[in-house]
Amino acid sequence: MNKNLLRSTILAFSTFLSVLWIFFMHINWDYIQEIRHSDPIWLVNGVWPWIHIIIIMYVLLFLIIVKYDLKGKIFHLIFIAYLVLVIDATPYFLSTLYRFPDTINVVHASVLLPEVLSDSIDLSYPESFPGSYMLFHIVHLLAGIDLFAFSRFIFTPLVLISMFVFWYLLTEHLFDSRVAFISTVVAIPTQIIEISLTPNSLAIILTLICLFSCVSDKWNTKILFYIVAIVLVSTHAIHPIVLLVILAFFYSYIRITKLNILDITWKKICFVFLSWITWIFSPSCVMGAGIIETLHRMLSLESRNWSHASTYTVGTGNLAADYVWIQNLTMFKYELYALVLAVIIVCDLYFIGFYAFTTNNINMLKEPKLIMKYFMLLLGVIFSTITLGNLILGGSDTQNIISRTLNYSLLFVSIFIASSFNSLNIPSKPLRRTIKGFFIVFLLIAFATYPFYSYGRDSYINYPTSQEVGSNFFRDHAPDDNLNAVSSYTKAAYFYQMIEGRDDEESNVRRSTVYVNGWYSMNYQTEVSHDVSNEVTSSFG
Repeated sequence: MNKNLLRSTILAFSTFLSVLWIFFMHINWDYIQEIRHSDPIWLVNGVWPWIHIIIIMYVLLFLIIVKYDLKGKIFHLIFIAYLVLVIDATPYFLSTLYRFPDTINVVHASVLLPEVLSDSIDLSYPESFPGSYMLFHIVHLLAGIDLFAFSRFIFTPLVLISMFVFWYLLTEHLFDSRVAFISTVVAIPTQIIEISLTPNSLAIILTLICLFSCVSDKWNTKILFYIVAIVLVSTHAIHPIVLLVILAFFYSYIRITKLNILDITWKKICFVFLSWITWIFSPSCVMGAGIIETLHRMLSLESRNWSHASTYTVGTGNLAADYVWIQNLTMFKYELYALVLAVIIVCDLYFIGFYAFTTNNINMLKEPKLIMKYFMLLLGVIFSTITLGNLILGGSDTQNIISRTLNYSLLFVSIFIASSFNSLNIPSKPLRRTIKGFFIVFLLIAFATYPFYSYGRDSYINYPTSQEVGSNFFRDHAPDDNLNAVSSYTKAAYFYQMIEGRDDEESNVRRSTVYVNGWYSMNYQTEVSHDVSNEVTSSFG
């Protein structure tokens, strides 16, 4: 078979699928934007079933690439980029304004950064970690671009693609291009994608750049590591800790195996740690005390919140009570990943461990790739443990940061899975075929179920352009001087409260709903001199 021709054909068909998906979004734009005003999971129903058909086509192309061992770094990365843009970037393109409530706060703080840093405006996060805000402020000043548009069309796609590109390149260095390709594709449906114009999004890329810079021991990559590490420390509170865990783990692996797979030294680890400690305890980091308090609470095992952990691990409260089927699909997918791990471990124990001991061929267990594979699994378990510990011991708001560690756990687990299926040490051909068939089914289910949860969640954190119109209208016509509390939500957020079964009337809170051009605001009033909401409605006409 002509592999060059097959590679070109797959690349052309991948391009066609991406263009086809753009065409679908274009011709269905009005319909998708219309149902967002009446359907709590509008993003799921708006793209069904076409997104699933295209995703399955991509998975089949992936299986062809793996079956015929089609190599080529650029070829692999282009395919991964297409897949990521279709699966993960779709909610951003359909949002029309921005994704995630944090985005509007980041844009506001970035534009007004000089006032924030001069204490004219009191915003604790940009004061404590101004790194990303400085970058966004510079982009806004030099390019004169609207930061919402910058987030949707430039920053978000670039970060999404870069995240998986850096992961591919790092894995390729540790193993080979085949394992890197398989692991990156396997990792895509595992990720909790929270990429937006936020410090966390930039910190993910900075962390991966730090890791990738350890591939070489040249002086320029060493300088790059130290510069990026400083920027990372000034950008985010959690990711420097993630970087420290990974660096310390690989440093231990290098010391144990005597294999210099990465240029990781105790100097680099100490530099990151001391930089983070210095920054956290600096007077400018107003959030430092709270971060240290949370870490102390976790390390000292002061409090345990098992119900809080179960809510976010068994899927009882992460999406919506009326959409249990979505939660069940999601949990089934992760249970399937666990089953895959169990199958791999059992096969390794029997076909490698048992064979090594019965034949006195212990050297099989010292094979570098086998050791590296299980080190990847161990690192994944460590991050899963950190995630669970964060939920149990970290406090009531820590569900907001579980993806910071859980995503890394699943990335390392994906390497373990990929390296195992890349070279199955099973002498029985029928059993080997059965396990490969199981892997194909597992992959199809993982990708097919991904949009239900991801897009379902996106349906209430995805903001239309009318949100800005409604926000401005509400600000101009319903000032909060007569209200004890005023909260503004998109209609999607209103749906979220509704389908979660939250009844604000039980709290003696009177809710009035104002519809403004596809946008909902809810005025929570406890003690008011008069009904402002009526004035808003009549003013709007």
